[in-house]
Amino acid sequence: NPLLDHQRFAILADRRLVGVDLEGDDQTVPRQVDFTQIDMLIEKLVGAVVAFADAPNLAQAARVSAMGLFRNSGQVCVAGSRLLVQRDIHDEFVQAVVQVAQQLRVGHPLSVDTDIGAISSARQLERVKAMLARAEQQGAQRLCGGASLEPVPGGFYMQPTVVAGVTADMDI
Repeated sequence: NPLLDHQRFAILADRRLVGVDLEGDDQTVPRQVDFTQIDMLIEKLVGAVVAFADAPNLAQAARVSAMGLFRNSGQVCVAGSRLLVQRDIHDEFVQAVVQVAQQLRVGHPLSVDTDIGAISSARQLERVKAMLARAEQQGAQRLCGGASLEPVPGGFYMQPTVVAGVTADMDI
């Protein structure tokens, strides 16, 4: 459906977009998409995980997305920093991500029973907590997580956190 394809890839025409990495075969992006407005087509979409309504299994897509966001406590270069969800599936998809986040086990990073390890330092933990507080002051809604934890003495831990209602002008 060319109309659906055009709507699905409309973000590529946004002048604020610096770059994007589209992976797959030559059918990944329809031919009618105009790339002339994009400065670079080599970087990931600023750390975003993007979810579309035509995902064949939304629950699985939510699990995979959540792990992309929370892997290595979000402290790895390939970690997603935001989740962009098509309106048609927003509420259902975000709730599924929240459920995954609430089930993740925080603990010693070398334990086989751990899904999420420590944050790198006390300073980084305070930075993350301050960013979360500022986001809430700016109108974002914390859907889950955000509390400091101490599952292992001496480590710096935080519950996996999902924040919604974030806009481009917010600090988070």
